[in-house]
Amino acid sequence: MIIHFTGTGNSYQLARVIADETGDQLLSLIDRLREHDTSAIRSDRPLVFVTPIYCGRIPRVVEEHIRATEFLGTTEVYFVATCFQTPYRARHYVERLCADKGWTLKGFDAVPMPQNYVVMYETPTPEQAKAVIETAVPTMHAFGRAIRDGKVLDGGKKGGAMMSDVINPVFYKTTINAKGFRTTDACVGCGTCARACPLDNIRMVDGRPVWGGSCTHCMACIDGCPSKAIEFKDKTVGRSRYWNPSYSVRHDAARPSEG
Repeated sequence: MIIHFTGTGNSYQLARVIADETGDQLLSLIDRLREHDTSAIRSDRPLVFVTPIYCGRIPRVVEEHIRATEFLGTTEVYFVATCFQTPYRARHYVERLCADKGWTLKGFDAVPMPQNYVVMYETPTPEQAKAVIETAVPTMHAFGRAIRDGKVLDGGKKGGAMMSDVINPVFYKTTINAKGFRTTDACVGCGTCARACPLDNIRMVDGRPVWGGSCTHCMACIDGCPSKAIEFKDKTVGRSRYWNPSYSVRHDAARPSEG
């Protein structure tokens, strides 16, 4: 079973490619997060968690959900991630999570994908993003074949400790919240942002989005807005947005359980 979380589609693409190679079932963690569903999950095949890297670790919402969920059947797991350049020391924290869950970590690795964190960085042009994705796809397929064949993924062992160990907790304390999001006059009240939010943290009030107290800075709302009408404070003004072109759902329609 492939359990995946994504904001703007990079990890979704990775999960789909792995599924193509392994034939495993896909399970959207977004559905479970939105519904506060921590019911038990059973799989007799190795679990494959596909997730982005946020500030040197897997997202807290992903780790917290895994810790709150009972997993039945297999105790073998893979973690495969997307990142901008490096996963830093994410593997160390994944190993700790697996030890706490009583799991055997069959492998960890990560593939660089286009930057989506418009709050702090310039996102790539469509041409730049296409080049990065084209470079990444063969690696994605290699991950899938290795998992299919029961091989060990042995990547992500090198990375700066400062980002994962020191900056990550400070970043969550000072930056990861929804207080800075706002809309401009370009907002047409379409509600795409509310449908896109994996934490169900956005409500439409009088035709405008209102953010609640939960946020993981996945960038689904700001990068997915078709009118480019969402800003985060003044940090994103003038910056382009990034959305993985293979992630066509954008949660505008009913979200399929496999996507």
